[in-house]
Amino acid sequence: MGALLGCYGHDVAGEDNNPLEELLNELENADLGDQARSWLSADENELISGAELGWALPDDVIDQVAWVTNTPVQEVADQLALVLPEVVDRLTPDGQMPPESLMDLVEQHRLPTSTKRSSNWPVV
Repeated sequence: MGALLGCYGHDVAGEDNNPLEELLNELENADLGDQARSWLSADENELISGAELGWALPDDVIDQVAWVTNTPVQEVADQLALVLPEVVDRLTPDGQMPPESLMDLVEQHRLPTSTKRSSNWPVV
Protein backbone atom coordinates (compact mmCIF):
# COMPACT_ATOMS: atom_id res chain seq x y z
CA MET A 1 0.00 0.00 0.00
CA GLY A 2 2.91 2.33 0.66
CA ALA A 3 4.03 1.93 -2.94
CA LEU A 4 0.51 2.67 -4.17
CA LEU A 5 0.03 5.75 -1.98
CA GLY A 6 3.50 6.89 -3.03
CA CYS A 7 2.15 7.32 -6.56
CA TYR A 8 -0.18 9.99 -5.23
CA GLY A 9 0.13 12.90 -2.86
CA HIS A 10 1.70 15.72 -4.88
CA ASP A 11 0.11 18.10 -7.34
CA VAL A 12 1.87 19.59 -10.36
CA ALA A 13 3.21 22.45 -8.22
CA GLY A 14 4.74 19.94 -5.79
CA GLU A 15 2.26 20.70 -3.01
CA ASP A 16 1.25 17.83 -0.75
CA ASN A 17 -2.25 16.48 -1.32
CA ASN A 18 -4.07 13.68 0.44
CA PRO A 19 -3.02 10.54 -1.47
CA LEU A 20 -6.00 8.55 -0.29
CA GLU A 21 -8.40 11.21 -1.53
CA GLU A 22 -6.64 11.27 -4.91
CA LEU A 23 -6.88 7.48 -5.16
CA LEU A 24 -10.59 7.52 -4.32
CA ASN A 25 -11.16 10.26 -6.90
CA GLU A 26 -9.55 8.01 -9.53
CA LEU A 27 -11.98 5.24 -8.59
CA GLU A 28 -14.93 7.66 -8.67
CA ASN A 29 -13.93 8.81 -12.15
CA ALA A 30 -13.84 5.18 -13.29
CA ASP A 31 -17.43 4.49 -12.16
CA LEU A 32 -16.26 2.64 -9.05
CA GLY A 33 -17.49 5.37 -6.73
CA ASP A 34 -20.22 3.27 -5.12
CA GLN A 35 -17.68 0.64 -4.14
CA ALA A 36 -15.16 3.21 -2.89
CA ARG A 37 -17.82 5.03 -0.86
CA SER A 38 -18.78 1.75 0.80
CA TRP A 39 -15.24 1.56 2.20
CA LEU A 40 -15.79 4.93 3.90
CA SER A 41 -19.15 3.99 5.38
CA ALA A 42 -20.13 1.70 8.25
CA ASP A 43 -21.79 -0.61 5.70
CA GLU A 44 -20.16 -3.74 4.34
CA ASN A 45 -17.24 -3.05 2.00
CA GLU A 46 -18.07 -3.72 -1.63
CA LEU A 47 -15.30 -5.50 -3.49
CA ILE A 48 -13.65 -4.68 -6.79
CA SER A 49 -11.63 -6.93 -9.04
CA GLY A 50 -8.01 -6.56 -10.02
CA ALA A 51 -9.15 -5.95 -13.58
CA GLU A 52 -11.43 -3.10 -12.44
CA LEU A 53 -8.65 -1.55 -10.37
CA GLY A 54 -6.20 -1.89 -13.23
CA TRP A 55 -8.67 -0.18 -15.55
CA ALA A 56 -9.45 2.59 -13.04
CA LEU A 57 -5.90 3.62 -12.22
CA PRO A 58 -3.42 5.11 -14.67
CA ASP A 59 -1.18 2.43 -16.21
CA ASP A 60 1.94 3.92 -14.70
CA VAL A 61 0.57 3.56 -11.16
CA ILE A 62 0.17 -0.22 -11.29
CA ASP A 63 3.40 -0.52 -13.27
CA GLN A 64 5.32 1.46 -10.65
CA VAL A 65 3.94 -0.61 -7.77
CA ALA A 66 4.80 -3.79 -9.70
CA TRP A 67 8.34 -2.57 -10.29
CA VAL A 68 8.88 -1.46 -6.67
CA THR A 69 7.55 -4.73 -5.26
CA ASN A 70 9.11 -6.93 -7.96
CA THR A 71 5.70 -8.48 -8.64
CA PRO A 72 3.85 -9.12 -11.93
CA VAL A 73 1.43 -6.33 -12.87
CA GLN A 74 -1.73 -8.47 -12.81
CA GLU A 75 -0.79 -9.93 -9.43
CA VAL A 76 -0.31 -6.40 -8.05
CA ALA A 77 -3.74 -5.35 -9.32
CA ASP A 78 -5.39 -8.47 -7.91
CA GLN A 79 -3.74 -8.18 -4.50
CA LEU A 80 -4.40 -4.44 -4.21
CA ALA A 81 -8.05 -5.04 -5.08
CA LEU A 82 -8.24 -7.54 -2.22
CA VAL A 83 -6.69 -5.29 0.45
CA LEU A 84 -7.77 -1.83 -0.69
CA PRO A 85 -11.32 -1.96 0.78
CA GLU A 86 -10.05 -2.93 4.22
CA VAL A 87 -7.14 -0.47 4.17
CA VAL A 88 -9.39 2.44 3.18
CA ASP A 89 -11.90 1.37 5.82
CA ARG A 90 -9.18 1.38 8.49
CA LEU A 91 -7.71 4.70 7.36
CA THR A 92 -11.17 6.31 7.59
CA PRO A 93 -12.66 4.98 10.84
CA ASP A 94 -15.15 7.85 11.11
CA GLY A 95 -15.99 7.82 7.42
CA GLN A 96 -13.88 10.94 6.93
CA MET A 97 -10.77 11.45 4.85
CA PRO A 98 -7.73 11.68 7.14
CA PRO A 99 -6.14 15.15 7.10
CA GLU A 100 -2.61 13.78 7.43
CA SER A 101 0.04 14.10 4.77
CA LEU A 102 1.35 11.12 2.82
CA MET A 103 4.29 10.69 5.18
CA ASP A 104 2.03 10.84 8.24
CA LEU A 105 -0.19 8.09 6.79
CA VAL A 106 2.81 5.97 5.88
CA GLU A 107 4.40 6.36 9.31
CA GLN A 108 1.17 5.76 11.24
CA HIS A 109 0.48 2.54 9.39
CA ARG A 110 4.10 1.44 9.02
CA LEU A 111 3.99 1.27 5.24
CA PRO A 112 7.32 1.05 3.36
CA THR A 113 8.45 4.43 2.03
CA SER A 114 11.32 3.60 -0.28
CA THR A 115 10.85 3.68 -4.02
CA LYS A 116 13.82 1.37 -4.48
CA ARG A 117 13.03 -2.04 -5.82
CA SER A 118 13.15 -4.68 -3.11
CA SER A 119 12.36 -8.35 -3.09
CA ASN A 120 12.07 -8.22 0.72
CA TRP A 121 8.90 -6.11 0.80
CA PRO A 122 5.45 -7.49 1.22
CA VAL A 123 3.66 -7.28 -2.11
CA VAL A 124 1.26 -4.50 -1.07
